[in-house]
Amino acid sequence: MASSSEQLTVREIENGKMEVTSRIVVKGVSPDQISQFFLSLDDERYRQWHPGHHLEFKTIHQPEGGEIVGTISYFKERFEDGRVLATKVKTLEAVPGRRAVQKSISPWWKPFVLIVGLEPIPEGTLVTHQIVAGTDFPLLGRLFNLILRRFFLKESNVQAIHSHANEEFTNLERLLKPESTSG
Repeated sequence: MASSSEQLTVREIENGKMEVTSRIVVKGVSPDQISQFFLSLDDERYRQWHPGHHLEFKTIHQPEGGEIVGTISYFKERFEDGRVLATKVKTLEAVPGRRAVQKSISPWWKPFVLIVGLEPIPEGTLVTHQIVAGTDFPLLGRLFNLILRRFFLKESNVQAIHSHANEEFTNLERLLKPESTSG
């Protein structure tokens, strides 16, 4: 169920790519807590994050020295409409407490970049979850992106992506808030 503190914007950008942006308020959780959660993500925590939807997670490659940039991960998730996405992503940018950028590297026919921005607000964190779907290939890229928009990024699919992002990030309120103690 969508909360009143979420927003969705969808627009076509250069070369016919599609940009889907969800803005979600995560109450009572700081950007640093969310970053730390991502940095320590493993299969168990991934499944706890969005039970029944997050199906599998593993780190395939970790650069020497524990660097985040260059990490390759595999994840599998189910959307509310029943579609399953299984993909490998490579981390291109990681600024703890602020921003992370990952690019799909497999399967080749579902090219996307995932950008997660974290902004501190009085209520907790404003998460900007942005997917840029499509390719920059000249000439044929525009045609490929048209097909991608028509068959894979229909309105119902975009809504499913938005609902999924909203649910998974608001789930962090439950997972990351300190337990209240009675005195």
